[in-house]
Amino acid sequence: MPVISLIANPADSELDAALAAEVVAEIGGELNWLSHSIACDIAEPKAPNALELAREIIGSRKVDANLLPTEGRRKKLLVADMDSTMIEQECID
Repeated sequence: MPVISLIANPADSELDAALAAEVVAEIGGELNWLSHSIACDIAEPKAPNALELAREIIGSRKVDANLLPTEGRRKKLLVADMDSTMIEQECID
């Protein structure tokens, strides 16, 4: 079953419990907060057009909605460049 993920910028989040609850009320499924006000998953949405409905509810808020497969979501390796990806400042080795 797919998962709808709602993701917001931690520095300027517009994702709150009320918005997540509104999306769940419309599309069905089980809400799971990954990080409060930053990211949540809605497992097993019931509406066939769940992603479109979620995006309509979100409207112009700065929140991304993505439809992801459940299988293979658990990541085991992160690959990133060192400069500014993992830290908040530029550095020179």
